[in-house]
Order: sequence, then C-alpha cells, then structure tokens
Amino acid sequence: MSHSIKRPGLSLSGGGYRADAFQLGILKQLHEMAVLDKIDVISTISGGSITGAYYCLNKDDFPSFYESMYDKLHHKNIVKRVLLSVKFVQLLLFAALILVPAFYFLFTPDAWLFPILLVIFVFLLLKFQFHIFPVSKRIEKIYDDLFYNGTI
Repeated sequence: MSHSIKRPGLSLSGGGYRADAFQLGILKQLHEMAVLDKIDVISTISGGSITGAYYCLNKDDFPSFYESMYDKLHHKNIVKRVLLSVKFVQLLLFAALILVPAFYFLFTPDAWLFPILLVIFVFLLLKFQFHIFPVSKRIEKIYDDLFYNGTI
C-alpha cells in the first residue's frame, strides 16, 4: 500500500473586485503563517481568479506580489475605467437617442408614444446588450492591462 504525502489546496471565491482585496489578505496571512508555500493547488472562481492568477504569475517573490497587488487594488479604479470607456459613451448615446424623445413625448399630445418608445428601448437593450455594451469584455481588457499584460 502506497502512502503519499498530501499537500493542501486553496480555494479563492468570487465577489468581483472587492473579493480581490479579501483574497489578498488571505494570501498574506497564509504567507505569514508559512503555509502558502506548502499549497499545491489553487482553485479559483470569478473575482478570486484575478488574485489567484496574479499570485501564480508572481509567487516566487511574495512581498513584491503583495505590494503590487495592494497598490493596484488601492489606487486603480476599475469602475471609473469602465464608465470612461468608448463603449459606455456609446451606450449613453444609444439610451439618449431613444429615451430623450420618449420623455419629450410625455409632455405633448403624443404622450401615447412614450410607452412604445420605452418598450422598444428595453427590447433593443435586452436583445443587443452584449453588442451595445459588452461590459465583461471591457473589464477583461482592463484586468489584463492592469495585472497580466497579456501573459495569460
């Protein structure tokens, strides 16, 4: 009968950008306890994948990884980058193109057009939401630029 030494694994959960800060704290504590270097497998999902992947790329120098990750989380604003993107401006223009006339009609004898334009807006937004504003693609690009520089 063969006995193998089992090494621990680590699971980093999701939760978006806020999860990254939590995961960073977990990794720091495990590093301070001298447990992190004994971890054999890291399993991640969603926000935990950002920290997990960045750690795996930089695990040979934990202090540098920690300082870099902390700095990026503390000083970079992902939401601001999304809201200032060309795609978000396109979404605003799309919304304005339909909603401004719709609200104008509310105060005219043609107020009956308002619900029609509103339904058209909602329909188009739902049908083409990933073409009009592919937020996940934009966030993916931002994270890649911020953390990975095309390495993964």
